Amino acid sequence: MSSKKAVGWLLHIIGITAGIIFVLALIQRSGFEPFLQKIRLASPFGLAAALMAYSGSWIFRTWRLRILAGPQGAGVSFFEFFKLHIASFGLNVVLPARLGDLALIAFLRVKGIKIAQSAAIVLQTRILDLLALLVLAIPLLSFTLGLSSPFWIASTLAACLLIVLVIVGIVSLDKKQRIAEVLEKLKTSRPKGVFNAVLDKLKEAYANYRHMITDGPLFVRTAAASLAIWVSEAVCCYLIALALSTRIPLPSVIIALSVANIGKGIPLTPGGLGIYEGILSAVLVLFGVPYGTAVVVAVLDHNLKKAFNLLWGIPVAAGMGMSVRKLTDLAKA
Repeated sequence: MSSKKAVGWLLHIIGITAGIIFVLALIQRSGFEPFLQKIRLASPFGLAAALMAYSGSWIFRTWRLRILAGPQGAGVSFFEFFKLHIASFGLNVVLPARLGDLALIAFLRVKGIKIAQSAAIVLQTRILDLLALLVLAIPLLSFTLGLSSPFWIASTLAACLLIVLVIVGIVSLDKKQRIAEVLEKLKTSRPKGVFNAVLDKLKEAYANYRHMITDGPLFVRTAAASLAIWVSEAVCCYLIALALSTRIPLPSVIIALSVANIGKGIPLTPGGLGIYEGILSAVLVLFGVPYGTAVVVAVLDHNLKKAFNLLWGIPVAAGMGMSVRKLTDLAKA
């Protein structure tokens, strides 16, 4: 193992350890015994219903991926797209540096989808997820809390909205392909150089990404799928609360889930471990949920979803014979 890989794995392990410590600190504040008691009393049928709701989110996630793949993915079945996607999620849980995203690019390339389009697909799914979370959270937050919204929540949502608007706005308004021209001008005099090859890939990826943004029907369908994904995830969290004999208004759950997922996008710990639980429980407490119950809901929600991704994703990735080295080689090819 190279020193660079060793450092990457070391940082990954440190991140996981820090996340676990943070989760344990959240639980310790309310007491381990009350925490375990709430889990023991949780309705198995309610948790099964929550798992079904989360499973439903994967129908929309797979549908979105299939739409974004376009004609190049015409020969790939819906179930194959599901396997590609869930494998990347599973790998993102266990591998450092979001190698699951690299895995999705590599998986799509294996299925005949060009690397430039695959990279554009990964970027667009991230942007669509962020946009969907903002579209869900901002109106509901304005309606429920209005001007009394905590500054840290309002400022986070506002900053993320600005980022999305800037990215989408610049790409949409670039009708004369100025960004592509800039990339072309950056080329060196050596036509077969590595730097020029990278710039060509970036130009192709940008062209694909711009199509995903500016094609109205395509954007509407993928945005609708993104909204359905996160509503399904919120319903999962809502049902977990019900399994604990706690009724939380669905709008409050949607706000909490949206803010937590936006927050865990900051790569402080792998998969947002600890960050997600802390933010989700904090926002639920803001809406009147008892702290101890909020922590149990947050821990169960995150672990149920991660367990689903791992139990499906890792065997699928292994079945494809994928290793970190093979993923890297496929993506570079």
